[in-house]
Amino acid sequence: MSKSIQTNFFILPYELKSIDAFFKANRCLLIKKDVPKEPALLDIDISSSKEKVLQVYITKEQFKNNIHFKYLQSKDYYYVDVLSSHAIEFSLGGFYPFNDKELNRSRLYVTTEFYEDRQLVKKNADFVNWARRVVRDFKKKFLIKSPISLNNYLSEECLKWISANDAKLEAGGQKLILPGANLK
Repeated sequence: MSKSIQTNFFILPYELKSIDAFFKANRCLLIKKDVPKEPALLDIDISSSKEKVLQVYITKEQFKNNIHFKYLQSKDYYYVDVLSSHAIEFSLGGFYPFNDKELNRSRLYVTTEFYEDRQLVKKNADFVNWARRVVRDFKKKFLIKSPISLNNYLSEECLKWISANDAKLEAGGQKLILPGANLK
């Protein structure tokens, strides 16, 4: 069990360029979800079309020494342990490569405390305050409360897209589905 901050939302893929600029303007470092070699902080560009990135971790210079990587031997890569790291997990959502009829939900998620060996560990107050501020400012700049779902936000561009394409929220609230989509 851990305490956390979470914001669920829908955005369109082309909005990632301005989102990336927002994070860079706020001096955030963006770390790829998994790295194949001994981990180093890799400040990536989420709007780049070179590589399909589905998830990144957000931190800043001040907290980078509190990023903890774990090695997954079966996949031969390192990943960020979001539970213990001073990082915000950003699931980008969007259209996944195998289906262009379903817009997947995005999420910002950060733990503020967690249990380790049955002991409650609270993350640094400076980090928690910074993470709350980043999530708050992100919501102010990019999101509006969703008129179609109580548990989600969306961008104004996404709201226009929903209207123009008659997209519907699937029952679980995880995806927006276009008419004619072949649902499994």
